[in-house]
Amino acid sequence: MDDRKVKSSAKSFKLFTGVLAVTIAALFMVSFAAPAVAAGEKMSTLSGQVIAVDPYAGTLTVKSSGRNEASMGLFTFATDNMTSIVSCAQNKALRDIGAGQDVTVTYHEEEGKLFADIIEKKLTLALACIYP
Repeated sequence: MDDRKVKSSAKSFKLFTGVLAVTIAALFMVSFAAPAVAAGEKMSTLSGQVIAVDPYAGTLTVKSSGRNEASMGLFTFATDNMTSIVSCAQNKALRDIGAGQDVTVTYHEEEGKLFADIIEKKLTLALACIYP
């Protein structure tokens, strides 16, 4: 067997296992990253389009894509260092989200304020996760 093929095959295997390990680690972190919410607080999920992001204030404003009139509207979520922001099973920062992007926000309400626990950036193409 040609030495170059062996090196290329070994390099591909290392790349594959590295990507696999990072993906598994990210999924593991996401599953435990949501902060513990006090008993009795209800977690909710909202999908919609980002209208505004303020990384300095730590806020995200989303226009709901609800199915009925009652669930449609603008929602502003507070974020903190416990908020998990994910895209393609990779951790992201609030500054990585832009207006016009579709997101799903898992949140809880506390004293009339909405707190984002998990923000997931949705991508329109499945291949976008393979070739970021």
